[in-house]
Amino acid sequence: DLTNFDATRVTYMGGLFKECTGLVALDLSTFRTSNALRDTRNMFESCTSLISINLRNFNTQNVYTMMYMFYNCKSLMELDLSSFNTRNCEEMRDMFAGCNSLTELKIRNFVTNKVTRMGNMFRNCNSFKTLDLSHFQITRSTDMKYMFSGCSSLKLLFLPKAAQGMST
Repeated sequence: DLTNFDATRVTYMGGLFKECTGLVALDLSTFRTSNALRDTRNMFESCTSLISINLRNFNTQNVYTMMYMFYNCKSLMELDLSSFNTRNCEEMRDMFAGCNSLTELKIRNFVTNKVTRMGNMFRNCNSFKTLDLSHFQITRSTDMKYMFSGCSSLKLLFLPKAAQGMST
């Protein structure tokens, strides 16, 4: 129970729940973070049994790196990150890589105009049938290698206008 967990002074949450392989559900909707939070890399990495996670009120407005944040969360089927503020994020490399059960990902509000590294972001997310990234801004991105590698079920991929015509 993290209901009263006060993390308002925490700046780094890297690896906080990393390899909590027995963790099935996590509700962080009352988890108090603040503008101080800057780094969430590897936060849930290899939580292989995690089925549901509630991050509804998670403050990410000053986070600069989310790389490997959900890496290898093999059992996650849905992830709602619609409340995430990513306007200051610079790294999203491997953020969802290995989430091979993920069928629904709500990232419509992601602002990616500062992100330079997106390589492997969706690698081996082989349960996606549709992925809409048409709102992504990729003009600053210097690394997009293997971004969709292993997405074997992907039938529809909506890319930003700047990326249309590029080889994926």
